[in-house]
Amino acid sequence: MSNYRVVVSSCDKYYPYLKPFIHQFQKYWGHDQNVLVAGFSPLDFDMPNNFKFHGIGRMDMYPINKWSDSIIELLHQIRDDVLVFMLEDYWITDKVDTEGVQLLVDYAKTHPEVIRIDLTPDRLHTMKYHPEFAGKYDYHYGKLGHLDLVKSKCGAPYTLAMITSVWRKDNVLRCLQEGWDPWEVEMKGSYKAYLMGDDYVVLGTENNPVPHCVGIRKLPEAESHGKLWYETGYFKPEDKQQMMELGILQETGFF
Repeated sequence: MSNYRVVVSSCDKYYPYLKPFIHQFQKYWGHDQNVLVAGFSPLDFDMPNNFKFHGIGRMDMYPINKWSDSIIELLHQIRDDVLVFMLEDYWITDKVDTEGVQLLVDYAKTHPEVIRIDLTPDRLHTMKYHPEFAGKYDYHYGKLGHLDLVKSKCGAPYTLAMITSVWRKDNVLRCLQEGWDPWEVEMKGSYKAYLMGDDYVVLGTENNPVPHCVGIRKLPEAESHGKLWYETGYFKPEDKQQMMELGILQETGFF
């Protein structure tokens, strides 16, 4: 049994996307991992026993331009000092390295300089391929068990990306400010992390401990005409077929 919780941020409109999230989570992370789904109105469907629901407040108090307010409020409401943060449309696609996640959670608990630890290859790809950073900095940060740590350069883009990560609550709160939409959280929050200086770190790994895709995406207006993109192409064929048969997944495309 792990000593942390996965906290999943959601909202009334996106509750249907929790169903494929739960299906994939149970298969690839496991029934023993405690999960807290943080939303607004009560859910109208049952979740497995390892999933619990937490209501932040009334959704009309948190319009899109106050998305950061809901995250700040949530972090103040929950007891967790270190947590794994996800969104409901981060659909897991393969086996999670649970041992690796536990190592990273324990590291964050004992290293007060950590802001977040990316559980995807995002920090590796930024430091390895971004034209401003590629080949200019040594991003290697040593070994942690079987994991190869990556240090994100202070000032690197999307330092506070809302991708699946281990969060130290105290330091994430330092990066947040009320009155931001989700995109401002990533952009302006990353700048606030930069202002915290080199005494604080954002880490990642070369190992991709939590393989997943972003199920719901906003594409450029010229392509989308205001619609969202529903992505199922990263699932294993057997997972996609099973979820389609259960009626909890639709085909890839705009909706």
